[in-house]
Order: sequence, then structure tokens, then C-alpha cells
Amino acid sequence: MKQFFLGLQIYLLVSVGFVAMSFTHTRADWQLAKDKNGIKVFTRSTGGEMKEFRGETTINAPVDKVFELLNNFDNYASWMPGCIENKVLKRISDTELYQYNVTDAPWPVSDRDSVMKTKISKQSTGVILIELSAAPDYIPAKKGCVRVPTYKGYWKLTPGGNTTQVIYEGKPSTGGSIPAWLANSSVVDVPFNTLSKMKTLLSK
Repeated sequence: MKQFFLGLQIYLLVSVGFVAMSFTHTRADWQLAKDKNGIKVFTRSTGGEMKEFRGETTINAPVDKVFELLNNFDNYASWMPGCIENKVLKRISDTELYQYNVTDAPWPVSDRDSVMKTKISKQSTGVILIELSAAPDYIPAKKGCVRVPTYKGYWKLTPGGNTTQVIYEGKPSTGGSIPAWLANSSVVDVPFNTLSKMKTLLSK
């Protein structure tokens, strides 16, 4: 059972489907769930099947270096736990593209795949925003995978000289028949482990 929960955590890391969120929510909406190694994870209930999460940390690297890691979509499988495959399907421009992901899921759960329309914007303050939204019908479904039907989320990178504040926020959906209580058991570990890996890679 412990192995199953670990596998579920890895599965959710990449294949979570996000429900649209607003940048206007106040910190008071969130409950601190974990604070360790310079990473804070908050959660909140919004009436859906799963809780929303918000991960925050500061990485000891300039914003361009952090963005380079996240913008290299074809390289996700080399560092993101549970990611079997991630590739760009089509680049519309330097700031808009479609990407495809396959995420390993623990037995007996089927692997998840997703197609995401990705938009990148940079504000006058230097803040970089990477927004993701599902495009499940962009390519045909593939045998052996369950297509994630909904996905909206974002990464927000705020420069601070030689450091970068990173926010990773979303509300996950299982994309299939996994009990919400079971999926929610990993909702804190998902952003925490993602940000931990980024800090390790980028702070060298």
C-alpha cells in the first residue's frame, strides 16, 4: 500500500488537471499544509472533488535560468518524477505552443496523457507567467492511456536579482476513476516534491 501511495504521488505530479483559478484570491483563503526546506505548500477546499494547492519557494538562481528549465518541455522526462514523455507538438510562436505529456501511473491505474496549450508572457516588471490549458481533442486518444480532460494552471516566476520566487498553483483532477480521498492524500507532496527537485537542479 505504501508503494501504491508513492506511485500515485508521482502520477499526480505531471498529469494533474487544473480547474481555472484567479490571481485575486487572498492568502487568507489558504491553509498552510507544509513548511520545510524553504518551501511552503498551502491548500484550500473549493467544493470540488479535490483541494487546490499552492506551492511557493525562492530558488537561488536568476529568473532566466529558472525559465530555461521550465521552457525546455522536451527535457521534462529527464528531471520530473513520473514523466515518461513530454514533447512539443507544435510551436505557434515563441510564446504559444501545444505540448504532449505521458505520465506513469501505479498499477492498476492506467497511465495518463495530456495535451496542453501553453502561453508564455512576460510583464514589464520582469515577472514570467506560464499558463496551461487542456486541449484534449488536439490529437486522437492513444491506446493504453487515459486522456486528462481538463487542465488549467500556471507557473509564476518573479525575479529578485540572483534569486527567483516561484509559485506553482493548481486544483488537481484525477482524470479518471480514482477516489478523491486517495488522490487528495498526495496533493501536498506534489508541489513540494516538484519544487524540491527544481531547487536541487538550479541551485548548484
